[in-house]
Amino acid sequence: MKAYLYNFLAALRAADRVRANRLIGDALAEAIAPEQLLDQVVIASLNALGEGWEDGSVSLTQVYMGGRIVEEVIESLLPRFGKHPQTWGKIVIGTLGDHHGLGQRIVGSYLASAGAEVVSLGLGVKPAVFVERAIAEDADLVAISVLMYHSALEV
Repeated sequence: MKAYLYNFLAALRAADRVRANRLIGDALAEAIAPEQLLDQVVIASLNALGEGWEDGSVSLTQVYMGGRIVEEVIESLLPRFGKHPQTWGKIVIGTLGDHHGLGQRIVGSYLASAGAEVVSLGLGVKPAVFVERAIAEDADLVAISVLMYHSALEV
C-alpha cells in the first residue's frame, strides 16, 4: 500500500491525472478494496499535500490540481463501495455557503456505504435550507461541510 501512496502522491504533485487514475485502476485490479484505497492512498495523499502546503514544499497550484484529480478518482471509486443494510437512519448533508464539495462527497459516500440513507443538498446551501430539509425529511442527523473559515462561523 505504501508504494501506491508514494506513487499516487507523486502523480498528484506532478498534476498527472492519467497516472493517478491508472494507479487506482491497478490497485483495484489487485483486489484492493476501494474503501481502503480511499483511506490509505487518496486521503493520505491529500493530507500530505496539505502538509506540503504548510511547510512550503508544495505550491497552491499543486494543491488545487491535486484536489481536482482526487475528485475524479473519488467519482470512480464511490460506485465500487460495498452497500450495507440501512442501520444509521436518515442524514441530511450539504456544503454550507461555499462550493467546495469534496469533503461532503467523501463523508456522504462513507455514510451511505455504512447503511445510512443520505439526502444530499448539494453545494452553497443556506442555513435555513438545512433546517427546512431536516424537518421535512425527519432526519436523524444533519451533516454540514465547509471549507472556508467564514462558512465555518455560520455553523
